Amino acid sequence: MEILRFKDLKPGMIVAEPVYNFNRMPLLQEGTMLTQKDLWILKTWGVTEVAVLGACGSPECNKRPPQAEDRSSIANRLSVQFSDVSDDPNMRAIMQAAGKRLEKRLRGKKQES
Repeated sequence: MEILRFKDLKPGMIVAEPVYNFNRMPLLQEGTMLTQKDLWILKTWGVTEVAVLGACGSPECNKRPPQAEDRSSIANRLSVQFSDVSDDPNMRAIMQAAGKRLEKRLRGKKQES
């Protein structure tokens, strides 16, 4: 594990510890593979440092741990993203729709393999 400054983060790196904003609202959970969108979110919230796995620069360091994303991991990921609005029925409906979309994408990727 290594703590990197925001400017050194790259898509594909794995988050080693949960990332929170200044209000302690969770932004990313441990094990998340950083995407360009995640980097935008971190920048927007003013996150300056993130603990990551495999920051050595080798492609082998930045591979996702061998854990398949399944329905429960999708639900966990969405519950973190929607944690501050989970009591709003409209936002719950959006979260459910997002979960179905992610599951559909996951099934499509598995069929391609």
